Amino acid sequence: MIHMRKTRSIAVIALFFAIPAVVALAPCAQALRVDGVVATVDNEVVLYSELVRDSQRDLEDARARFASESEYRQAADSVLAATLDQAIESKLLYREALLVGMEVQEDLVEERIQELRAMYPTNEAFMKELDEAGESMRDFRERTRKRLMAQLMALTK
Repeated sequence: MIHMRKTRSIAVIALFFAIPAVVALAPCAQALRVDGVVATVDNEVVLYSELVRDSQRDLEDARARFASESEYRQAADSVLAATLDQAIESKLLYREALLVGMEVQEDLVEERIQELRAMYPTNEAFMKELDEAGESMRDFRERTRKRLMAQLMALTK
């Protein structure tokens, strides 16, 4: 437990150095495809691209809500900080799930993917979104599996 707290503290410290760069580059992330490590959890990294991907809708909402650049940057800082915290927590929970031998059934993964797919008007729109995010269906399926394992681990606590 102490090791996890230390890892989380290190990751949070990395946040204070990484977030200004993430916020500055977030609007042009799609065009540049810039990436880098913003935090680590043991031997797993949290990438800039993961933060942008996972917070894209919230960043777009913040952009629409705030007219001034300074207000947007403040809101984006909060969005990205929360996203980073969630990513770190998820990676910690996933590691715990692995340690206890937790597995997620394939039908549960498929059900979750279908729920996410239903948020788009067509399957083509869903696949286009994955492609624009630079993610294959295989990668998406694995990310979904990991998130489900982390969520199930959180429920057992």
